[in-house]
This record gives sequence, structure tokens and C-alpha cells, in this order.
Amino acid sequence: MVMKKQEDQTNLKGTLVSVLGVGTIIIFMWVSVYFLYIQRL
Repeated sequence: MVMKKQEDQTNLKGTLVSVLGVGTIIIFMWVSVYFLYIQRL
């Protein structure tokens, strides 16, 4: 029972890291496009 709990915790940490990574990439892309737009005005 204890092993299952630890496995779930590790799985959730991996999911959190993945979500943060993808979110960071998306935010970086939006900021890049925004600055490109501002430069061309």
C-alpha cells in the first residue's frame, strides 16, 4: 500500500513538471510574437 502511494506521488510530480515546461514554452512563444509585433509597428 505504501509503495502505491509513493508511485502516485512521483507520477504527479512528473505531470507537474511537464505542465510547467509546456506552459513556459507557450508563454515564451507568446512573448516572442508580441515583441516581434511591437518592433514592426
